[in-house]
Amino acid sequence: MSAAVGSLGTFVLAPTAQAMIELWSWQGALGGLAALALCMAAVAFVFRAGAPDGGEGATGEKSDARGAIREALADQAFVVTTVSFFACGFQLIFIATHLPKYIGICGLPPSVSAQAIALIGICNAVGTLVAGYVCQRWGKKNVLALIYLLRTASVALFFALPVSAETALVFAAAMGFLWLSVVPPISGLINSRFGAANFGTLFGVMFLTHQLGAFLGAWLGGLTYQWSGSYSTAWISLIVVGALAAMLQFMADDETPRRTQAA
Repeated sequence: MSAAVGSLGTFVLAPTAQAMIELWSWQGALGGLAALALCMAAVAFVFRAGAPDGGEGATGEKSDARGAIREALADQAFVVTTVSFFACGFQLIFIATHLPKYIGICGLPPSVSAQAIALIGICNAVGTLVAGYVCQRWGKKNVLALIYLLRTASVALFFALPVSAETALVFAAAMGFLWLSVVPPISGLINSRFGAANFGTLFGVMFLTHQLGAFLGAWLGGLTYQWSGSYSTAWISLIVVGALAAMLQFMADDETPRRTQAA
């Protein structure tokens, strides 16, 4: 739910930032966004941390970060999901970083880029909620594999079709629907297999590969364009990486919890 609500900010801020650029210049828009960030930081001080629970989760499980990491790295489903998570960061951050420029290169106005980013935000809110629901019916592993497969198919279609305002916005809507939809199945997989006490630690370990993919997606996307003058190699890389992630996730073992009782 929090991921779905947070994505609504993208829906509002993308067109707002574009309007500020047109009204004030990009420097003024950055100043406005900086002021908004300061307001967010001020609001954060309102919240107070709850009383420490002595290292135990709500179910009475005791936190043991090192032991949890050792157990997780010996678990095939966790390792496969962690490796596949690389594709999530690789695809999404490339799109977030380079899609506006790509749309501009194809001759479309900046307003289309802003609308595309806004669509990603609003569709993300819907997709995240839907993913949480279907996980209960189809299983977390299958939903993850399907998300990677649908993302990759969307990228392949967008790359193959002529770029227009319509295709750009449809692509943005499709990717938005699949944007943070990986969070419910990944969170559920970690919680069901290892319990809640070490959830933060294990999600952090898994998120490391996501951020590695994010770094490479943004950096290599720009590098390939600088060297070749085209994003074609980058789009093909997104398709290959996404297809491999979907295949790996489909081949992961079942989701039978390893931990059946509190540690």
